[in-house]
Amino acid sequence: MPRHRLFIPQPISADQELSVDGEQGHYLSRVLRVKPGSTVTLFDGSDKEYPSIVLEAKRQSVLLQTGQPVTRDTESRLSIRLIQGISRGERMDFVVQKATELGVQRISPVLTEFSVVKLKAERATRRILQWKK
Repeated sequence: MPRHRLFIPQPISADQELSVDGEQGHYLSRVLRVKPGSTVTLFDGSDKEYPSIVLEAKRQSVLLQTGQPVTRDTESRLSIRLIQGISRGERMDFVVQKATELGVQRISPVLTEFSVVKLKAERATRRILQWKK
């Protein structure tokens, strides 16, 4: 079983050549350093995962061949929502990361009466985009 899993925000089908570009392509080729012949598991949010083989890896783009779907029942049946007061520095990033790893389905950051953090609109937008990733 491939050890790298990657979420693809589009429907995936079996025996499909799929090009992963942009940030995800960079992540595969530069961070994970996949090479032709490497295996990666792709999933699209459904209950299926697609073991895939890297056909070609470029700087910002990776071409993959998907295999037959494997049904996974790894997600919690509970619908957990975390309402979290925004914290300083990298602490909020850490909370989002760990909550996601634990299976929280929805995270709602809130500013509270006693919040120390006061985000300007531009910075708040960037932070929200980071948390969504």
